[in-house]
Amino acid sequence: LIQKRREEKRRTRLLQVREQEKEFARQVRENVQRKREEERKVLEKHLQEQTAKSHQDELHRLEQELITRYSYIGQGHRDAIDIGQEEQRLQELRLLLTAQQRTMEKKRQLAAMKELSENQLRSVTNQ
Repeated sequence: LIQKRREEKRRTRLLQVREQEKEFARQVRENVQRKREEERKVLEKHLQEQTAKSHQDELHRLEQELITRYSYIGQGHRDAIDIGQEEQRLQELRLLLTAQQRTMEKKRQLAAMKELSENQLRSVTNQ
């Protein structure tokens, strides 16, 4: 009878130890699974942040490119206006130069006529 009780106690103790080991193993598995889930969430969050930053950077780059391209719109027209204004200024300078040349020509003509008349007067007086 004592031996039977000892055997039952031993079996009960073995079952109890097995149950404790099963519980401990279950807790370890749950801890490992929880840590994996936490790491996965951290990685997922990091990936989302990185993706969002990448999208923001790309969006900013595209906005800058769009602004640059918008600035080119009408540039040909502005250049044509600038060329037209430059041509007009050149024409005005040509007219001014022509007027100055005429003035100089008249001064030289007057000087030559004056010299010619003086030479004629001298030649008449010398005769």
